[in-house]
Amino acid sequence: MLKNTVLVCSLSFLALGVHGDSQEQVFRNVLNCHSSPENPGLSVRLEQQGKLIFTGAAGVSNLETGKPLSREDVFQIGSVTKQFTAAAILMLQEQGKLSVKDNVKKHLPAFAHNNITIEQLLSHTSGLADYFTEADVTDHWHQYTDIDQIIEKISAIEINAAPGEQYQYSNVGYLYLGKIIESVSGESYAGFLQKHIFTPLEMHSSFVMTQGDSLKQVVGYTQNRGQKDHFTQPFKVDRSWMYAAGAIASTVANMGKWQQALMTGKVISPNSYKLMTTKAALANGEEVDYGFGINISPIAGQPSFHHEGQVPGFMAWSVYLPKSDLYAVALSNNDAAHPGPALLDMMAIQLGLSPQPVSAEQASSVASNLLGKYRFEDGKTLELFEAQGKWFGKTDNQAPRELVLRENNAFSYACSENYFELRHSERGIQLVPMHLYFGEGKSANRL
Repeated sequence: MLKNTVLVCSLSFLALGVHGDSQEQVFRNVLNCHSSPENPGLSVRLEQQGKLIFTGAAGVSNLETGKPLSREDVFQIGSVTKQFTAAAILMLQEQGKLSVKDNVKKHLPAFAHNNITIEQLLSHTSGLADYFTEADVTDHWHQYTDIDQIIEKISAIEINAAPGEQYQYSNVGYLYLGKIIESVSGESYAGFLQKHIFTPLEMHSSFVMTQGDSLKQVVGYTQNRGQKDHFTQPFKVDRSWMYAAGAIASTVANMGKWQQALMTGKVISPNSYKLMTTKAALANGEEVDYGFGINISPIAGQPSFHHEGQVPGFMAWSVYLPKSDLYAVALSNNDAAHPGPALLDMMAIQLGLSPQPVSAEQASSVASNLLGKYRFEDGKTLELFEAQGKWFGKTDNQAPRELVLRENNAFSYACSENYFELRHSERGIQLVPMHLYFGEGKSANRL
């Protein structure tokens, strides 16, 4: 409860226009709200218009030693790797060594499927399945395996749909892309990225993991469902199996360098970046919410280019809002806790996406409009009430949660920028949930 109270006070300071050190403390309180100093945690970074807004870390890198996480620590970024793979393919296209329109067989003659193009691999519209349920793969992926042997095993996986017929996320497609990069460039995938991306951009803490499943400093963990503070080592998958689909490790600072270089022409041309960030189309002309290595969908009501990553022990989320020129990235060493909520809260604070918390003098007036009982369409009820000079919300049999009262007759729960907004309509007084990621939810009617 003390942690929530500190955050409520800090948010109130921000609402009154205090910046600098006070604003940084707000971000730190949000980070602490989404982590524990004794458990695996996360590292975050926010940049806007090329300037650092906030960076920090919370939690521990190793449960045995209790060493705190640092913002300089290296994490595995999982499928955010796909941005790098897509950019490498486009670099080779700019060099005239391939075209994204090429049939895969042109560069991989032994490829098992016909009429699949490179751009269909990039956009997950190839019809290729994934390999998570294939026993011939999962029985071996705890062991280092040469990429040619991996390609041989995944070649036996049947295609799920005709090329261009549907969107289906496929790590298998990105393994083939890595092999294409090697075939066309004459360099290993890891060597190509090191030579053409990491070294030129001075991303000195970034690399492709080619063998093993752990890092030297940051240990990855998983969390058992229903056991809040119980962590174990995740199941083993040698990163040779992740390859061009998810084997990169990096820091939040290096990821900031990557984003700035990617969108300013230092990695690929503006035209190539536009290809990456343009929705792909199916054969019938229908667009999908994916470009080349990038998800393209609204977040908090704004256009965004984003990608998440998850490998055993680690989770990552990288998001860019072009309208606000805001880049945010979060890396976690707990594969069961998405770092997105913490990052979304910080983005919302920076951009003012949620109604501002009200001052103590205004709180009673806002509360008088909000307090009462509400029923959602699914039958659940929410009661907003006052107790000992504070305000709480209680849904059915759940424990009460402290509220942050906000402008425009709105409120959020402490430690969250997702909020509820009071509205008047023909159906009466309604409470409308506003989620930063999912948008407007189904309303509840006041009883």
